[in-house]
Amino acid sequence: MNFVDYHEIRKRIDMDLLSRSSFAIAVHCIIYPAIFYPYGFYESKPIVSWGVTVAAITLSGIRLAHIKLTDIFYDRFPTIWMSIFTLSSFSHALILSILLVIVSYDAEFEPVISISLVVCAGMSSAATSSLCPKLYMAIVFSLISLLPATVVNVFSEDMKSVSLVMGVYLAYLILLSIRTNKEYLRTFDIEEQLEFQKKELEALSRIDALTGLYNRGYFNTLYKIVWDSCVRNNIGLTLILLDADHFKIINDTYGHTSGDACLKNIAGTMRNNLNRKTDIVCRYGGEEFAILLTNTPISDAEKVAEKIRNGIENAQVENGEHIITVTASFGVAYMLPSSDDKSIQLIERADKALYLAKNSGRNCIKVYS
Repeated sequence: MNFVDYHEIRKRIDMDLLSRSSFAIAVHCIIYPAIFYPYGFYESKPIVSWGVTVAAITLSGIRLAHIKLTDIFYDRFPTIWMSIFTLSSFSHALILSILLVIVSYDAEFEPVISISLVVCAGMSSAATSSLCPKLYMAIVFSLISLLPATVVNVFSEDMKSVSLVMGVYLAYLILLSIRTNKEYLRTFDIEEQLEFQKKELEALSRIDALTGLYNRGYFNTLYKIVWDSCVRNNIGLTLILLDADHFKIINDTYGHTSGDACLKNIAGTMRNNLNRKTDIVCRYGGEEFAILLTNTPISDAEKVAEKIRNGIENAQVENGEHIITVTASFGVAYMLPSSDDKSIQLIERADKALYLAKNSGRNCIKVYS
């Protein structure tokens, strides 16, 4: 995974955390009044009731501000942004934990023990899903919210059975968090596989299966791009067209398998003599190939064509007892494209030069003039 991919995935995970947990912010504002108000605890136990409620609502306000500032803040300080998110999430878990410990310990809160247990269990369960993009957060949230009350209830005769159930439930949440996290991360593996398959299909759509060179369709696309670039930057463009001589006779005499081997040999010779990354080579037709060279004087292009012609002529393809020798004819054309020119002009000139080479005995190079 490269540097860019890592940060893109990290940002996606962080944004998933934000969107998954945003609904819980509102829930934290509602649950405490729902617990305390019906039983009049805001009057009978104001310090605890108001303290927990105000703390939860204030924290929700901070988290809402954190969400609002994400677009501005995240890209510049992702680590600080994540630290604030983590601290605020765990603080809400801590408030849940304080609530559960207090109602378990203080007999006056006995009427709300059951609802408090349900709330804490539900919020912890929800955290296994909302915080699953980061496993440690899901597990720590559950530990903070449930473990203290689980330990406290061990020392209460009336709550020992509740403590046992909470311990089992906490273990279940941890296991569930691990499984949910694996399923979440598996989506990235699936997406990576799909992206790889997509690139393979894209490659197949532009690569000639036999020779491994670009195909005619993709060459046409590149040709237009290169032509426009040369027009903008006042750069010369050279096109070399080459055609295997008497290729039909080779196919008819030795078979198409041998013909294919000859075409592969031509493609390999071309690749071996083109060293610049900007050089573009393709299979232009059945036994016809094209080479596109930028910023290459016609004399240098002619030298490149001669090296390829010589390499093709001296290469041999074995066919059982027979040795097949192939030659090729070359047409070379050069233009300094301008906005008044048409891209087809260069192709027409190279094609005329190739036609001249074919009618001049073949196995030679002709330059359009």
